[in-house]
Amino acid sequence: MRFSIGFARYGRFARWPVISQFTNRTLSVCSLIVLTSTNLMASQTAREVCYRASGKEKIDACTKVLGEAGLTKETMAYATNNRGVGHQEMGDLVNALAGYEKAILLKPDYSEAYRNRGQIRHQKHEYDNAISDYNMAIKYDPKSAKAFNSRGLSWVMKKNSASAIADFSEAVRLDQDFSKAYYNRASHLFTRGDYDRAIADYSEVIRIEPNNALAYLNRGAAWSRKRDFDRSIADLNETIKLNPRLAEAFNNRGLGLQRKGDLDAAHADFDEAIRLNGKFVAAYNARGVLRITQKNYAQAMVDFDEVIRIDPQNSSAYNNRCFARAASGSDLALALQDCDQSLQLDRNAAIYDTRGFLFLRMGREKDAIANYNSALGLNPKQAESLYGRGLAKKRDRDATADADIAAAILLQPDVAALFTVLEIPAR
Repeated sequence: MRFSIGFARYGRFARWPVISQFTNRTLSVCSLIVLTSTNLMASQTAREVCYRASGKEKIDACTKVLGEAGLTKETMAYATNNRGVGHQEMGDLVNALAGYEKAILLKPDYSEAYRNRGQIRHQKHEYDNAISDYNMAIKYDPKSAKAFNSRGLSWVMKKNSASAIADFSEAVRLDQDFSKAYYNRASHLFTRGDYDRAIADYSEVIRIEPNNALAYLNRGAAWSRKRDFDRSIADLNETIKLNPRLAEAFNNRGLGLQRKGDLDAAHADFDEAIRLNGKFVAAYNARGVLRITQKNYAQAMVDFDEVIRIDPQNSSAYNNRCFARAASGSDLALALQDCDQSLQLDRNAAIYDTRGFLFLRMGREKDAIANYNSALGLNPKQAESLYGRGLAKKRDRDATADADIAAAILLQPDVAALFTVLEIPAR
């Protein structure tokens, strides 16, 4: 049976949405040119604060600097850019953008101001404009690793994978200790299924930042995709050691422990993930699936009910609840309603597989075969669907039944046990 669960990956934009794939938002500030003629201590201090402080303190100091008489255009550009950084740190994108644009007018070759403006445009989903700004930043500073990293993120959003990888790679070539660029390249490689290279890049992040819990978490997720659950669990243990309040780490470790057959420990991890985040739908789904394997169908449905309460558009929960009802052999009409609702929200092989299983339970062999056909059309190597179709064909006296069953066992030798446990033997 193909349940709808998955490992959670985690990333973070500094001060941006908490869950995301990539990391950026390293804003560029410039040291202000030192006063030459007067060398006033108060002005010198204001300039230092304008450079080093953050948020409102930076804004106030830079405003004070800009009120000085006799400033050069270059110094005005630096102070205006830095004040824009302060506004951006406070979440005021309007004044931040105005500051960067004024800085560029004052100093048209100001690479850092172009990159800062590009980050705001990226945040506003203006990816073409952001890339144009990053192009200018790179033009005036070809060795700016930060500009290449930032442009790579915009290429990701435009689904230009080759350009994104090229930019992240150039960023780490220019700065071999640039952890954000390694992290971003790893995250993009992960989404492409290139787990070996993703693991290598997350390992570089860990080399540079040994206490980076998110790099351990994501490397653990990559190991799990390679079905190396021992290494995955080891990374997740380290994640939890570094950040014991990261619900995703407990959820992912629970999935790994479940794959290794340690169901009690897995259940405890899912419980902890939910305790840490009461709205963590992935953990409710995962615990529900675990309860199905323990034939605790009533409690499994409680978990799926909670997912649907939190997220009424969650296709996976409807699919999983459909399966729980079908496996229990009760409420088959409600099970079909759940499967149909899941299909309305998302059409994938897992849902058609569950629907095929439900029709097999209902004794509607031809409908089961049709749904398994749909599942196999989307995923031809889904062993459960091949085996289920074989059982349905056998009941329907179809001569090709044995070929399906043999092909399923070749793909997954223990597939027959899944149906036997659920009391769906061939007959």
